Amino acid sequence: MTAEVEQQELIDLPVAGRPPRAARRVFGLFSHISAIPLFTSLTRRIVVLNMAALIVLVSGILFLNQFRAGLIDARVSALLTQGEIIAGA
Repeated sequence: MTAEVEQQELIDLPVAGRPPRAARRVFGLFSHISAIPLFTSLTRRIVVLNMAALIVLVSGILFLNQFRAGLIDARVSALLTQGEIIAGA
């Protein structure tokens, strides 16, 4: 009986650098979905580059939208000035 208890205690002891048994079970569920571990170096790089590209795209759209609004205002003021010049002639 004591040998079984000691063996069970040894099995439950955490090993350095190894996740606990519950974490291994959870991640084991996803192991059949893909052969690549969930958070590899390559995965992190891909996610970071995609997020950076998305941020650049959104900020570019917002900047161009403000720039376009400024161009429209400048065009309206130019048309008003031309209208005043023509009306004065």
